[in-house]
Amino acid sequence: MSRWVALLALGSVAPGTKKLVPVDVGPPGALRPTRLLVVHHSDGSVHVVDGRCPHEGYPLSDALVDDGCVLTCAWHNWKFDLRTGDSTLGGEGVQRWPSRVVDGVVEADVQGPDPLADRAARFASLTVALTEGRLGRGLRDSLRLLVAGVSAVEICAHIAQHDALYAEWGTTHALPVAADCARLASQISDPFEALHSLAPALDMAIDAVQRSPRRPGPTAEVLRAAQHRLASGEGRELLAAAVEAEDADAAEGIVRAAGGAGVPAADVEGWFLHAIAAHFTDFGHALIYLQKLRELRLHGGERISAELLTDLHAGLAVSLAYGTREDTLPYMRRWFAGELPAPRDFAAGDLLAALIAGKRDSVLGALSAGLANAAPAALANELILGGAHRLEWFDEVIGEDPDIDEDWLSATHRFTASLAIAELIEHVPCTADDAAALLRQGAAFVSLGRATDRGRAPPRRAVQSDWRESALLTVLNDRFVRAIRLAHGVKTLVAAGDAMQRLGPGDDAPIHALQRFFDTPAKQRRLRAQVGDAVRWLRDGKPPKRLTR
Repeated sequence: MSRWVALLALGSVAPGTKKLVPVDVGPPGALRPTRLLVVHHSDGSVHVVDGRCPHEGYPLSDALVDDGCVLTCAWHNWKFDLRTGDSTLGGEGVQRWPSRVVDGVVEADVQGPDPLADRAARFASLTVALTEGRLGRGLRDSLRLLVAGVSAVEICAHIAQHDALYAEWGTTHALPVAADCARLASQISDPFEALHSLAPALDMAIDAVQRSPRRPGPTAEVLRAAQHRLASGEGRELLAAAVEAEDADAAEGIVRAAGGAGVPAADVEGWFLHAIAAHFTDFGHALIYLQKLRELRLHGGERISAELLTDLHAGLAVSLAYGTREDTLPYMRRWFAGELPAPRDFAAGDLLAALIAGKRDSVLGALSAGLANAAPAALANELILGGAHRLEWFDEVIGEDPDIDEDWLSATHRFTASLAIAELIEHVPCTADDAAALLRQGAAFVSLGRATDRGRAPPRRAVQSDWRESALLTVLNDRFVRAIRLAHGVKTLVAAGDAMQRLGPGDDAPIHALQRFFDTPAKQRRLRAQVGDAVRWLRDGKPPKRLTR
């Protein structure tokens, strides 16, 4: 469909000049005001484009036009071919509007592009923005998609998919932030307001993989081998073996073969959980990433294609294969040596008390008793509270000390990883042995954080009924400067709400942990600390100093 409107008399614009015209564009019922630039060339031809430069929004009324139909923005020298709207130097083009001259009047078709065609074009442009690190362009593309009725979860899934395909070592923090932003933005009906809650996902993805080439992925030979092995073997054990061998290509090949064979995504998530249970990987990232991938899948439903889910699984498989196995390192190894002690007397709350004290023998004894006498979900809830207390009690002096390689982000992980363990055990196919292994991982991780506690309990402030809204405003008001800090702010906020919903009335430690994380001023740059690491390395011959290792 077209909607032609008169802009101005051609005679009012001398040949070789241009003029801005205010007009409402878009289909009836969804009009928006803007200004279009009418360019009248010396040869009598006419072009109509947006009146603002897509670079930073400055007016094109002062632009220069040469005889080759190239318009140059006077502000930052961006150049556009008026015949196509494309940028001649790369980057985002200027929107071109169909125009004609009827009885001496310049008319433009202001209906706008076909929604389906524009959707594909906007997603393609969003991919370019993510690849080239152009946050402004990504925000505009996301907003145009929201205005066109595309859901926030579809946009966030696209962001997570880009991360999964382009991150060199597999999935990054962009996945959990995309999942959380999809939930936050979906609660807001106004697309212009929803963009605020979606923006952290774009920011994190661009920070993580901008200017990175697409990861090559497994060869055709590896994929054929994976398909053959999957046809004759158990995917759960095949994925675990590939991860154990640190064979990222084989691990990716197995989940891609599963996607091609139509294996349900929920089953593949069970395979991942089994592989993750074998090792405490990468400071809890593997647990968090799997849980957030599952949330994104459930939230998106039919709006997320099987192909996109396979890409997300591929990114996670690569990151899991490459991830550091913390349980094999000296600081954590003793927590996993041998079997758990024989069960002893059990009482609810024993595990939480042991976690807070942080003594290995007491923690493992309480865990053994709990596994013999209580449901894993009940133990997982105590683990969540233990992680929340670790975050609430984190010593801000340690976080500010450039000589100690430990900060607030480390503390948030003890809480968010604990919540991920609880959710995964309850909702993903999981054997009793795997559930016990995951709880043991979480118990060790939370207990080791005892070394970063304050010497005294921090003061608490009253919990207001609008604590979620207040915390969200804090996150979106640039409280956290660096993308990685913003990412942890978003996921800790969402985790606090999920934990309280899971735990019900009672201990509101998750809220107090969140408030303390948000309330305490913190250095967000670590340059001085990195300089100190270099000096200790080359002058003193010392490793980085960590209290929990």
